[in-house]
Amino acid sequence: SDGSTIFATEMVKATNDKGSEVRLMPYAELMQWKVNGDQVQGTLHGWQQVGAEAVVYQELGKRITFALMDEDAVTDSDWKEINVVVNVAKEKMSSDLAALNQYGNQLNQTQCSGCHAAISADHYTANQWIGVVNSMKARTSMSKDEVRALTIYLQRNAKDMAKQ
Repeated sequence: SDGSTIFATEMVKATNDKGSEVRLMPYAELMQWKVNGDQVQGTLHGWQQVGAEAVVYQELGKRITFALMDEDAVTDSDWKEINVVVNVAKEKMSSDLAALNQYGNQLNQTQCSGCHAAISADHYTANQWIGVVNSMKARTSMSKDEVRALTIYLQRNAKDMAKQ
């Protein structure tokens, strides 16, 4: 790779250098990646909350889930930056962010317009979108995977996120 970024296309199990499971979320980004047979090895860069290390977030203070490390309880809100090298199936990764965004937008247009006009991603903040989607997902026919992808798509394009 050329220092570019590669994205998880769906929730996928990866392993860290200790062999522990890391579940990457849709849109999770791996940097400094290289292909190794049918696997991609790359670095997941994100943020954890102290006392709740199970969840890795995309950026400081924004609850956009990148990865899950294991089960834990939230106890504190100090944030720390981490880098984790993981291995993951190549077929579950894509460098085409535009296509991933198109999928997220399509879910928003089709699933959310059943009851109301689709709300643009920049209508809410990244953290607000969690509650908005959770309150309405039962009225749609979306699978858990689709709900996950939609939520993260909306969060990544929320009003308090820098335009990519």
